Amino acid sequence: MTTVVIGNPIRNIRAIIDQIFQGVQNILFPKEGGGESIQNDAKAKGVDAYREIKEPRQYLQKGGIKQMCTGEPYEVEHAYGLVYDYEEEKVAPTFSGPQFQVYLDRATELCDDDPKCNYFNLWTDGGITKYSECDSLKDTINSTLTYEKLSKPPLIGTECEDKGYKGYNWFDFKKGKVTLSTGAGEAKSEWNEDGDCVRVSCKNSEREELNSIRQCIPTTVEQLSTNEQMLEIAREKQRQADVDAANADIDRRAEFADACVKHFHDTGSGLNEVIWNPSGAQGYVISKANKEIDCRKSAKSENDRVGKDRGYAYFDGFADDWGDNQNDADASWW
Repeated sequence: MTTVVIGNPIRNIRAIIDQIFQGVQNILFPKEGGGESIQNDAKAKGVDAYREIKEPRQYLQKGGIKQMCTGEPYEVEHAYGLVYDYEEEKVAPTFSGPQFQVYLDRATELCDDDPKCNYFNLWTDGGITKYSECDSLKDTINSTLTYEKLSKPPLIGTECEDKGYKGYNWFDFKKGKVTLSTGAGEAKSEWNEDGDCVRVSCKNSEREELNSIRQCIPTTVEQLSTNEQMLEIAREKQRQADVDAANADIDRRAEFADACVKHFHDTGSGLNEVIWNPSGAQGYVISKANKEIDCRKSAKSENDRVGKDRGYAYFDGFADDWGDNQNDADASWW
């Protein structure tokens, strides 16, 4: 009897299924714009080869489809780890579709709130692996994308490179997506509170000024009198004071958020809800839902309550007495 080897039947069936799926995708989502519209990734196939895979604003996609960090992750959420308890477990059919976008939004929130998280791999089945380091990538047979967390924008008022009259954002700058516009290098530019590099004055300030679209044009302002110069100096001091106050407000909010998360870890072991009471007079209900501790709203509310010009001190998170009028739109109260 002669034996005929036809190969692995399971693998052959998978190949046939892939071909059928590819054909359906080509019918539903035909190629647009010719070969230039295809991503520069040999592993991209199906609809993902002709659609833009969205990239979070504060993150940079590294490598290609089906590549992951080579190092060991410090935290792993397996399949459907990003699916809420009341939701159906789903595998995202593409990287560019709505289901993967849901998982991507949740993954970035988790990484945003985790100071150790500098990289993560997101899988189409809703799993996530977090890394502190990711020096290189390796191929994997499973469907995943790798993302790098970008550093936060510089402090408000820090000088940035003038690339023309068009402002640009810090994250676009880090991704190499900024191009020069007219008059690059003619002005002094600084980072603002939104992480944008904007012009604040022309370098040749005696002869040029900024117009409404921040182009340097010949000045039409006459020589200021002594009183006018003193007034302008006072205004500049006030602007600097506003910048300092804004930076201090950001720092205070970060301190409150860190204290809130620390308090939850110190007192909420095994609990899904604890009371955080940083001022000794008011309290916030801090919940842990789907493995995420969200202290941002409570930190902002406490910062707003304390006020920019008032001192504050951290308590242990508990209080015997509660004050009146404890109303807040952003947090729950006990």
